[in-house]
Amino acid sequence: MDTNVIIGFFGTTLPLAGKRFVAGLVPAISVITQIELFASPKSSADELLRLNEFVKTAFIYHVLDEAVVRQIIAFRRQRKMEVPDAIIAATALVHGLTLLTRNTKDFARLTGLAVLNPFDL
Repeated sequence: MDTNVIIGFFGTTLPLAGKRFVAGLVPAISVITQIELFASPKSSADELLRLNEFVKTAFIYHVLDEAVVRQIIAFRRQRKMEVPDAIIAATALVHGLTLLTRNTKDFARLTGLAVLNPFDL
């Protein structure tokens, strides 16, 4: 899951069908997503508490092993993209996951990566 999906899930932007879909999943996130979730100085104590509870239920991919690193490099050579997005995408691909994101264009045309926008469900 990309950060924008989790923020939308806890906020008002993710439509009901998307919320139901996400609620039915065991969340899997990259350590980059975990960092992004908690990096905003604007988050309230209540928001941080809800995010903490969510992250406790998630499988977090902390390790950037050789396969993920090779895929990050391949994605960045394939198209211009930010390193955090490349890490999230490579983690999903290497571990056989579909990337849930609102920003499908950020991940468009990445060879082999399955992408789903729960905001369009």
